[in-house]
Amino acid sequence: MGIIFNKVSYIDVNKASFEIKDNKITGVVGNSKAFKEELFDLLTGRIIPIEGKIMGNIYNIGFLCPSSSEQFFYGNIGKEFYFQLKVGKVKNINKRARDSLKMVGLDDSYLDKDINKLSFSEQKLVCFALALSFNPKVLVLYEPFLGLSEEDKSNMIKIIRLMKIRYSRTIVIFSKDTDMIHKLCDEIILINDGIIERIGDKFSIFSDFDLMKQCHLQIPKLIKFSDIVLKKKKIDIGYRDEIDDLIKDIYRFVR
Repeated sequence: MGIIFNKVSYIDVNKASFEIKDNKITGVVGNSKAFKEELFDLLTGRIIPIEGKIMGNIYNIGFLCPSSSEQFFYGNIGKEFYFQLKVGKVKNINKRARDSLKMVGLDDSYLDKDINKLSFSEQKLVCFALALSFNPKVLVLYEPFLGLSEEDKSNMIKIIRLMKIRYSRTIVIFSKDTDMIHKLCDEIILINDGIIERIGDKFSIFSDFDLMKQCHLQIPKLIKFSDIVLKKKKIDIGYRDEIDDLIKDIYRFVR
């Protein structure tokens, strides 16, 4: 069993019911910021439902908050790792901290730095490393790619895929970046005007252009391109989430 919301309510979330499947990457997209942030807080246990129940694998969750100030109690990064990992009863704290920083492309010199003196991108990577350091069964990430360089985005994509494929982790990504959600996710929870509009696989949701327009969301570029090819050239190359796969499909049709 994954994580199940059964008629969960708080302030902006009203009787939300859905399941986040184990060992899948679920994307939460939509135009309701308050709803998404509240759903994030409910999922990560930062707030408790007024009504309803959240069941399943909810006790081993690592998360990346919208800002570092929500995730860090101390300024010093090494002190933050030590404090949080000690509270979490993690052994070999120093090694776990260094290994997690290395995974996101940062060296252990960051343990001596103040998070408030880092760039926005560096802060995000440090917070991601902190989430990974607990070796969580579930990762919940809020706008993980926002503000990152292309190199750091690429590295984060590799880590997320590694956590799913090699370590069978369950991952939830809250993001307005539909291209990234399309690239990474299996399932989509679509939010529109404070309600859950639809839940389903990414291709059925992102290829519903009327629905995307209604929700004020951009259609992922690869899906849009496939649709243009179908309309203009009458060639159905299908939907792909990787540009390399799309190129191979096009080559098969034109050779």
